[in-house]
Amino acid sequence: MTVPGYARPNTVDSAFDYFDIGLRRGSGPGSTIEWRPVGRYLKATVRPTFGIDPGTFSFSLHPDHPIVSAITKRNVTKACWHFRAGYNGLNALTGRIMNVDYDGAPGRAPFTYSGKCNKVWLQSMNAWVNNQLPPEVQVNLTGKQDIRIGKPDALFKSYLTSVATRLNVPVVPALPIRDSWEWPNLADIDSLDDLLDLVLDVGEGLVALAARFPSLHDLWGPTTERLEMGVRIDTYDGHGTSPQVFNTSSLANLQSIIDRTSDGFLDLSRLLDPLNDGLFSLALDRAGYVLDTVQKRQRQNVQWRTDGGQIASYKYSASHPELYMAVVGGKSPAILNDVIEIGANLAIAALIAGLATIPGLAGVGGLSVVVGDLFDDIFFAYEVYWDADIRDAVGADDALPEQFVDNTASHSIEGYSTAHQALKEKGGSETLTLTAVGGTADGRGISFGADNGTARRYQLGDVVTFYDRGNVVEQYVSEVAITHEPGKGLIEEPTVGKSKRAKGPWDRVFGLFGQAGALADAVANSV
Repeated sequence: MTVPGYARPNTVDSAFDYFDIGLRRGSGPGSTIEWRPVGRYLKATVRPTFGIDPGTFSFSLHPDHPIVSAITKRNVTKACWHFRAGYNGLNALTGRIMNVDYDGAPGRAPFTYSGKCNKVWLQSMNAWVNNQLPPEVQVNLTGKQDIRIGKPDALFKSYLTSVATRLNVPVVPALPIRDSWEWPNLADIDSLDDLLDLVLDVGEGLVALAARFPSLHDLWGPTTERLEMGVRIDTYDGHGTSPQVFNTSSLANLQSIIDRTSDGFLDLSRLLDPLNDGLFSLALDRAGYVLDTVQKRQRQNVQWRTDGGQIASYKYSASHPELYMAVVGGKSPAILNDVIEIGANLAIAALIAGLATIPGLAGVGGLSVVVGDLFDDIFFAYEVYWDADIRDAVGADDALPEQFVDNTASHSIEGYSTAHQALKEKGGSETLTLTAVGGTADGRGISFGADNGTARRYQLGDVVTFYDRGNVVEQYVSEVAITHEPGKGLIEEPTVGKSKRAKGPWDRVFGLFGQAGALADAVANSV
C-alpha cells in the first residue's frame, strides 16, 4: 500500500511468475520435462517476439550458484536444457539454453546462460519437395516444388505436419484451425464497394507457398512479414492434460521404417503402431512443442505518453523510400523455355522440309538442326512489381524508382514473395522502441502481461498508441525485452513495428489479380 508522504516503491526483488530450467525424463511416449527454479540470478533478460524470428533470453549466475555445477559447456552440447519464464500471468517464453559463457578470473566472474525460444525449431526443419520420398528422388504432384495454397494458419500447420512426420519429432500444430469464414449479411450490401468487399473477403489472406528444401523459417518468413502475423511455439511438459493438437507420431513411426537415418529403419514391428494407436491423435503422448499462429489485436486504449512519467527514453527511426518498383528475374519459367525450344525446332524442321521440295535442294532434307537452349531466359525472364502508394506519397517527380532485387525465376511464387518483401523493406519504414519502466513495484503503470480488464496491460501483437507532444503513433508491439536485476528497477523495452497500409476494395481487386497470376505462373514454373 502506498502511504501519503512516502515515496512509492521502485525496486523489484521478484519479477517473474516462474523462471525455471528443466530436463526431459525418459524418451518417446510418456516422457516428461521435470523443472527446477533457477533461483536468485544476478541479472536476467527475456525477449519474446511476435513474428517468426526466435525470441531470446539470458541470465547470469554467481559462480557458487548450484546450477553452475549442473549446466556446463560440456553437457549443454550433450543435453537439451529447457527453459520457461512466466510474467504477469503470461507464459512469456519457452525455449532451450544454447550457450554457456564465462569470461573472467576463475571463481570470481559470473556464468552467463543464453538461449532461444522454441521457434528455433523452424530454422532446423526443412520443407522437402516430397516428405514421403528419399532425398535421392524428389518429385511431387505439383512438379519440382511442393506448392500449397490456403489461409496462413492452415497452410503453416500443413507444412509443419508433413515435415514433423518425416523427422518423427514432437512438434505439432495446435487445433482448431483458424481463419474460418462467416456468412455475411446480404442486407448490409448497399453499394458496389460493399459487393466488392464481400467477393474479395472470400479470397482475402490466401497464401501460396512453394517449397524446395527451404527451412520453415525461410519459407514462412515473407508471409509473416507481409501479413504482419505472429507465430509461437510453446512447450508442453507432458504433465496434465495435453492441449488439443494434430499429432501424427504413429505415421511418423511408420515412415521411419524406410528412413535409413532413423532408429526405426527396417523395424517392421512399427507397422502395428497405426493399428494400435490410430493414424493420428488429438493429444501429445509425450512432452513436445505446440505451434500456433497469432493475430494482431486492436488495443489503442493502451497508451504511452511522454508526459506520463513512465517512458525513460524512446528511439524512433524512419527511413525514406528507396524504390517503388522491384525488379526480379533472370530466368524464364521452365515450361515457357521448353515450349519456345520445341516451337523453334518444329519451325526449323518445317523450313528444311520446305526447302527440300525445291529442285536442286533435295540434299537439304538430310540436315538436322536443333536450337537447344539458344532462346532460354529471353521471354518473360524479368518481372516488375510496383507500389503506387509509395510513388504518390513522395511525388512522381522525386520518388526513387527501382532496384533489382534478386535473380530468382520471374512469374513465380519466389519472385512474388521476394519482390513484395523488398517493397516492404525498402519502401520506407518506421520503428519505435520505448524504454519504459515496467509498471511500478506497487502494480501501477503499463506492463506486458495477461489482460486484467484495464488499459494497463499489453501483449505481443497488440496495436497500441504512443503520444508525444501532439503526435500520435498507432503501431503493433513486435517484441518486448524484460530486464531485471534483483533489488533494482524492472525495465521493459517494447519495440513497436510498422503497420501495413490500409487498402480499399479497388486496391484489393488489383492486388488479388496480381496474386492469382503469380500463383498460376508458379504452378507452370514448377513443371
